[in-house]
Amino acid sequence: MQEAGHGAKLKDSNMAGYGGKGHHDLREGAAKEEKAWKGAGQKPGLEIWRVENKKASKSGNAADFGIKKWPKSKSGTFYDGDSFIILHTVKNKESGKLTHDVFMWLGLNSTQDELGVAAYKMVELDDLLGGEPMQHRVIQDHEGRKFMRLFKKPILVLSGGVASGFNQVKATSYKPRLLWVKGKSKNMRVKECALVASSMNHGDVFIVDLGLQLFQWNGNKSGPFERNKAREVLSGIKADRLNSAGVSKVDTEVLEDGDTSKAFWKAIGGKPSEVRNATDVEETDTMVRERKYALFRMSDASGSLEITKAGEGALSRTMLDSKDVFVVDAKTEIFVWVGKKASKQERRKAMPMVSKFMQQKGLDKFTPVTRVIEGAREPTAFKNAFSGGGGA
Repeated sequence: MQEAGHGAKLKDSNMAGYGGKGHHDLREGAAKEEKAWKGAGQKPGLEIWRVENKKASKSGNAADFGIKKWPKSKSGTFYDGDSFIILHTVKNKESGKLTHDVFMWLGLNSTQDELGVAAYKMVELDDLLGGEPMQHRVIQDHEGRKFMRLFKKPILVLSGGVASGFNQVKATSYKPRLLWVKGKSKNMRVKECALVASSMNHGDVFIVDLGLQLFQWNGNKSGPFERNKAREVLSGIKADRLNSAGVSKVDTEVLEDGDTSKAFWKAIGGKPSEVRNATDVEETDTMVRERKYALFRMSDASGSLEITKAGEGALSRTMLDSKDVFVVDAKTEIFVWVGKKASKQERRKAMPMVSKFMQQKGLDKFTPVTRVIEGAREPTAFKNAFSGGGGA
């Protein structure tokens, strides 16, 4: 499985270093000058920012990095070499109050600097919103249903990123690409993969994008949701490519498994016999680990991160202490519970330090991570960890 960061592992990123006094001061000053945060979270809807290196510097200085508002027209489109901050604001129908969820989406090829900046920028946004938001750390290809449902169409993950100097090119000079459409119902994703027949399988749907020619190839084991979503993606791509007269000149063709279109297989550069069986494809959805629920107390009072087990199996809320931060291993997700009386330092470090915690405990780095504030909204999976079960 690919690690995050160009040769740099996600667990070794500088995310863990953020939250100290130096970075707190930097964040406070940046918050006042960060124009990209203007109006953030003040009305219902979805807002997205991408982490960018403002000086194109390789010095690794966090001050060289910033965020830039992501165009609404690109909502749901991500790059595997980038990191993003996503803010979802909802208005409570009864109270009229606004609630927020902040997601940190990390591309598998994000650099160490981008990962670190995304971490402290998420904390910075949390500070600006009064510490109310529920925070989520999301890794590419392991987004989960809550994240996927933020978007009206399947998310699209393309190769490249801001550091690679990616720029949109004209359809007539477009670099051919292969898009993989996979999932069920609302848990659908579209991902760019290598343009070779061996990237394909009979259980999913694939789109070959040649700029002015689009092919949709339906695997014989693919489902109706995948086929329908692929058609939506195809229509969306076609609509985005208009000539000067506002007319799309893009041709589309839908192929079924077994079709022998010469143009399609020439673009793929392979043979139908190289397409893999559906059962040979690795399933990337988060799986339930065969382990018991577990609770850990996380503290840096001694100057370094200390983790002690506070419970296992049938967890009780009486194990939680308002003065501390706890990590709940809920099998499919990790929750960072922050007590109301926890110090400001502990509150700020809760999410940035969770990567180090997962490394120390040998937990799957792709497991979703969510921060829960005592007395605030609680996800169902978090509540279930304290429901009295807890068995493996």
